[in-house]
Amino acid sequence: MCLDASGSLNFKPVNDKYGHDVGDKLLVEAALRMQNCVRDVDTVARVGGDEFMVLLGQMDGSSEAAGEVASSIGKNLLDALSVPYALTLAGSKAGAGVVSHCCTASIGVAIFCKDQFSADDIISCADAAMYRAKRGGGSRVELAA
Repeated sequence: MCLDASGSLNFKPVNDKYGHDVGDKLLVEAALRMQNCVRDVDTVARVGGDEFMVLLGQMDGSSEAAGEVASSIGKNLLDALSVPYALTLAGSKAGAGVVSHCCTASIGVAIFCKDQFSADDIISCADAAMYRAKRGGGSRVELAA
């Protein structure tokens, strides 16, 4: 199962306003929050910019059951990513020069069985679902059709 989570970390404006060190802190914190929402056997990877991919493995049961699990994990990801980030500005002492930053996410989910589709096909399905989530106003999880 592939969850494609993207944007609205507002990564570029953070980099532009506060510098790359602070932007990197935002990416690291977002990745840690995502990692805390999945199991040890799952994978969280940054694809580029503020786009991440979450691979959920070792899912048993029907496609419907896997969809329910993915939707639940997706909701947990949305909740975790939406908590404001406290980012310490470069050169500031702890607690001084901290900015609060808010983010949203759009998540697309593609469910597949082993060897059913190519990796490119799976990513394309998850991407299409993610863009549907974005068009739907963001902060939502969409399953690939």
